[in-house]
Amino acid sequence: MSIPLNVVFQGVPYAESIQRCARLELDKLAHLHPRMESCEVVLEARSGNKYHGGAWVVHITVRVPGRELTVDHDSGFIDYQEDSLDTVRAAFVGARRVLLQDAKRLRNPEAAPSAEATADERDKPAA
Repeated sequence: MSIPLNVVFQGVPYAESIQRCARLELDKLAHLHPRMESCEVVLEARSGNKYHGGAWVVHITVRVPGRELTVDHDSGFIDYQEDSLDTVRAAFVGARRVLLQDAKRLRNPEAAPSAEATADERDKPAA
């Protein structure tokens, strides 16, 4: 069964290649989580300067029963070579990590840390 996918373009003209890329990446993720219900991908263009172009921001929301798992990826202005397809692929790498973590939590609720706890620990300064 194909998971419903909604791709939204903000400040970017519609591109079939982005739609196909998102579908391909979502299909790769489908086997990781047994209960994925839907996925929304938002591709946003941030304006840059006339020499380097802009940055891309991708927001992915995967819905599973009772929760929404979200991933944000910002290509940033420093890596101006990264195109929109690269940014979408990189965001799906993050989505893969979040889905694996959530699937692990479903299998063994006591052993797997929550996504929020992992993010909080990652943001703490090293001692």
